[in-house]
This record gives sequence, structure tokens and C-alpha cells, in this order.
Amino acid sequence: MVKDIAPARGPNPSSDPQHLTLVGDTLFFIVNNARHGAELWRSDGTDAGTVLVKDIFPGRVSSNPSELCACNGYLFFQAEDPEHGVELWVSDGTSDGTQLLLDCIPGPESGYPHALTCTPQGELFFAAGHPDAGVEPWRLEDSSSLKPINAGPIDLNPGKASSDPRDFTAGQLPDGLPCVYFTANDGKHGRELFVFANGRVYQVSDIITNVPAGSEPSNLTPSGSTLFFNATAPARGAELFKTQGTPEATTIVKDIRRE
Repeated sequence: MVKDIAPARGPNPSSDPQHLTLVGDTLFFIVNNARHGAELWRSDGTDAGTVLVKDIFPGRVSSNPSELCACNGYLFFQAEDPEHGVELWVSDGTSDGTQLLLDCIPGPESGYPHALTCTPQGELFFAAGHPDAGVEPWRLEDSSSLKPINAGPIDLNPGKASSDPRDFTAGQLPDGLPCVYFTANDGKHGRELFVFANGRVYQVSDIITNVPAGSEPSNLTPSGSTLFFNATAPARGAELFKTQGTPEATTIVKDIRRE
């Protein structure tokens, strides 16, 4: 055992560490105790080096950190404080270096950043709410700073309607260009496959056309320059598809079950 964080006494003697995430040689995790609530901790594998990082929501109220993601040597996560609600935070493992990075919805209303994904190039993608755009994809091109930033979403479903992006997955196009695939609903095509590459976002395919339902891509799995995924096609049902980032290079692998 590294450390007995919650000594065995009282009705709940367990610290029950959650969301273990390694950043370099430091392990970050969440512990809920009677003194601080659910907050961010870190460990270097020793008793003395296993400590509370910061009481983000002071006192016994929990900041409930979650969506932990390692990127560029830092830990990114969502957490709540009384001034900003649930927003995007960053930590270098110190109290002073643990701070709010982005207030997606200014003030106490929460943007709820989630689905945090770091690319091999150090870009951070996530989904979050915005007062004028709804829940949309966000991109931090430079995730190497602890300074608070101002940024805005990529508004795929224009206006306050949400595209509700999901399944951010780092991949690669045939020319070697890095990309990030994800699914979203732009309000016109239903939930379909999108990609961010070379500084822009575009829809990869419209497998179910002219209907608002969409093909509902899921289980995005990259292999080299090919992305495999599950999608529902007319007269085929849910089957295995593949793409190399363009409509022309998006095809069904096989109609495994034919009726």
C-alpha cells in the first residue's frame, strides 16, 4: 500500500481513489474525504509524496474533478468552484499551478467540458457548452501553458442549438497529416462522422442522406491511415465501415448479416 489516506475508523474508512491518470512520473487521482470533499490528489509512489493537490472548492464541498486527461506534461480536467461552476482546469501537480484554464460560460453557469482528448501533437479537443453556441467542439492548439485563456467553440450547428460532439479520436490521413475524428449532429444530416484536419472541420460522410436521423457512427478505431467504425446504413442495418477521411474513401467493409 502506498498510503492509508483514510485511516480505518468511522462509518466509511475507505478513500476509494478514482480516475487514476498518469502524467509523466506523477499519478493524479480523486479522493473524497470528510475534510475536503472530492478533490484532486497526486502521488509519486511514496507515502510522503501522496498529497492533496488543491482544495478547488474550499471546505467540505466537492469540486468533483473528472474527465482527467494528460497532455503536454499537464493534467487537464473539469472541476467546479463557486465562482465559475464546472469548467476546464489545468494542473502541473502543485497548488499554485492548479487553476482555471477556460471559463466556457462566464460566471457561475457551467460549461461542463467533457470528452477531453489529447492528440500526439499536443492539441486538446473537448466538448463543452457556450451561451451562444450550445454544446460544440472546442480546440486548444497550445496546451503548454498554465495561463487562463479565451477561446471559442467550433459552431457546427449554428446558433444556440448543439451539435453534441462525441468520440474524439486522434487519427492520420493517407498523406500523413494528423487529424481528429468525431461524431456530431450539424442540424442538417443527423449524427454523422466529422474530422478536424489542416486547421478546418468538415463532414467526412453522410451515410444516411436526406433524413435527420443520421447513421450514428460509433466505436471509432484508427489503424494507420484508416478509421474503422460502426454505422447504420439504409437497407443494411448497423455494419462495419471504414474511411480515410473523405466521402469517396468511406465505404462499408462488409454487410456481415444480410436479411
